[in-house]
Amino acid sequence: MTKTYRGAVLLVLAGALLLPAGAAAAAAVPAAVTKGLDYLHTRQRDDGGFAYASAHGNPFDTPWVMLAIAAGGNNPSRWQVDGHSPMSFLQSTDLASAASNSGNAPEYYALCILAYRAANRTDLLPSAGSKQINLVLKLESYQYLTYGYYSPAVPPTATAATETTAWAVLGLAAAHQSGSQVTDAVKWLQTPANGNGSGGGPNSDGGFGSQPAATSSTTITSLVIQALVAAGVRPATSTVVQGATGFLETMQRSDGGFEDTQGGSANTPSTAWAIEGLHAAGLDVHGLVKGLHTPYTFLTRLRQQNGSSYEFPGDNGDVMNATMQATIAVSGKTLPLAHGPNVLTRFDPTFTSGSVAPKSGARFARRAVLVEARYQDNINGTGVKAPAVTVIVDGKSKTGATHITESHLRLQLTRLTDGSHTFIITVHDWAGNVVRLQRSFTVAVPTSGGGATGGGTHPGGGSGGGSSGGGGSSGGGSSSGGGSSGGGGTVVHPSPTPTPTPTPAATITPAPSVSPGTTLTPTPTSSFPGGPTSPSPSASAIGPAAGSSGSSGGGKTAAVVGTTLAVLVPLGFAGSWLVRRHLLGVMDGASKGTILPPGSSVWQRFWKSSGGAPPGGGGE
Repeated sequence: MTKTYRGAVLLVLAGALLLPAGAAAAAAVPAAVTKGLDYLHTRQRDDGGFAYASAHGNPFDTPWVMLAIAAGGNNPSRWQVDGHSPMSFLQSTDLASAASNSGNAPEYYALCILAYRAANRTDLLPSAGSKQINLVLKLESYQYLTYGYYSPAVPPTATAATETTAWAVLGLAAAHQSGSQVTDAVKWLQTPANGNGSGGGPNSDGGFGSQPAATSSTTITSLVIQALVAAGVRPATSTVVQGATGFLETMQRSDGGFEDTQGGSANTPSTAWAIEGLHAAGLDVHGLVKGLHTPYTFLTRLRQQNGSSYEFPGDNGDVMNATMQATIAVSGKTLPLAHGPNVLTRFDPTFTSGSVAPKSGARFARRAVLVEARYQDNINGTGVKAPAVTVIVDGKSKTGATHITESHLRLQLTRLTDGSHTFIITVHDWAGNVVRLQRSFTVAVPTSGGGATGGGTHPGGGSGGGSSGGGGSSGGGSSSGGGSSGGGGTVVHPSPTPTPTPTPAATITPAPSVSPGTTLTPTPTSSFPGGPTSPSPSASAIGPAAGSSGSSGGGKTAAVVGTTLAVLVPLGFAGSWLVRRHLLGVMDGASKGTILPPGSSVWQRFWKSSGGAPPGGGGE
């Protein structure tokens, strides 16, 4: 292929990777990068670190994710959970212990330096981690001064020396170091003894293996290219860099991806590393077409349904590793990464302002309430996952009854009881980010006018038989006034109808045998509701108003009737009917002024005349 070196090409790459035609200029950060960060965001733990499955941050994955965050235009220090960031996670980690457990201590120290640089915290390099170690001095202590290379072994050996030296150069460049620690290492990487394209041996193909004379690897070759360029080597004039890029081209397969060693299969990390190395050398990676495929289309095919994470063929456990590698690659950035801008991309879905109803604390005088909301994912994110949206009302799922789309939902609630009600809406995006919203509202349906307590509709008295309504007579008849203690019943107000004026009753004249001092005087009495009043004798069968008294007349007669009937209730039906008939006859005489036999009180004389005796001795 024709080699085009860095210039305007990389400016185009930064905005064009994996974007549809015409969309590149519309986004500062490529959609593929934002989606990758979406997924990585879901892997951040409460301690600020990152892990694929563990509940706690992993000291080996966290520095790598910090590089991906910086490649996506973010400052890793701004990614926080409960006040903990990946930077604070590293500062709370024993980095020396982690390095000894990594399998390659100088490589781990170099990676941490790159992460601190990405977070713009190179000021902490002299006091890094919980043990306050100096990362630069720790890294430099692994250099074999006689030859200039770095080795993970003590005493140093050439085993893994090429890989380790490339990492050391990247770390020292990120820490802005110079001097023999860097120049000697760069010189050693380019010597024929290291077995690059200028010498013989198995890697005369121009590539680099993990150590001198080892089989060339896509990953190690890309690492060496980035290290040399970071140290100031110019790709256009370096035969070593050009030989290395030539090797990378031979490792591309017909599906557009790259394999790590000859005879292997294309995979995500190897393809990502190849893209980074070619970027560092200033090449147009979009021009690498094999079988109508490019490295980018290969990565696109390996993206999972959510569009964020990338598969490592044959090993899904490396999803996070593959995703952070791919995110760096498609960003158009190379190692070492400068710290990201002091910005924070939003990853969780959000509810559209003012779109959620009911508002918290709302009150309704009806039993039907509409719940609705609008939401969206972040720009260039993976989008809202409609099948994962849930709605809970008063602790019970209402998701099945809710109309849900990728942008809004609607739920009609009915038959709500009086009192407080709570609904919770949960919205997921395809990467796994979640946002929850909880609100409460109150239903208070007012009751109708206050009728009397109880059941049944009564004109003027409301529902049921409560206290007598105003304007009603003191007897048991229907009253047109309002009941005094309504229980929420419906008051029926009948339309007034004309009633005939009753004929005044005749005045009762006392008989000569009336006892002295007893005078029967006619008094006006209310007629039917709405009718005129007419005179009526006070000695009515239905007694006078409450509170009146007298030794005879209709008031005591009525009281006797009530008491007598209460006493006769236990009697058999037939017997009580006969006695009642007799008593009514006697009472009829009493109501007409008939004088009972003397010799006893009115109460006793009444029982005597009826052939009985007052209960319990009797008395007034």
